[in-house]
Amino acid sequence: MADVAGFLDEDRLRAVIGSAPLVSIDFLIRNESNEFLLGKRLNKPAQGLWFVPGGRIRKMERLEGAINRISEAELGINIKLEDSEFVGIFEHMYGDSVFSDCIETHYVSIGLLCDLPSPVTSFPMLQHSRFQWFGVEEIESSAEVHPHTKEFFNESFGIR
Repeated sequence: MADVAGFLDEDRLRAVIGSAPLVSIDFLIRNESNEFLLGKRLNKPAQGLWFVPGGRIRKMERLEGAINRISEAELGINIKLEDSEFVGIFEHMYGDSVFSDCIETHYVSIGLLCDLPSPVTSFPMLQHSRFQWFGVEEIESSAEVHPHTKEFFNESFGIR
């Protein structure tokens, strides 16, 4: 059963991932040099590839609360909704999930552009083995950057 904080036990989360889309927030974190922060994913989906930091919104969690919680967990900093710029809605579909190569994952992702308020040199390593700053051209040309990450930087969205 879910607890009051919106957590699901493993069996329920597996059932949700296998039968419904998840809603997530993905952060396009930009530094003063116009580079973007990517993390090397530890878990499926997108395991072993560079991806923007982010996470799923929990049931009954308001957007502002999710942005605060996910940015603290993924980046160790508190990003506020008013300091974010909406980039777009993206659909990310994967042939696998954190649970199995046989359970597909479907995310509806809210892309948010955020300027890093101050230089940060270390980040939590819960979801990523390491972090690195990339220029847009590097993101677009690297085979190690997941295609869904590249979608955020498509010229139609003006992220340059």
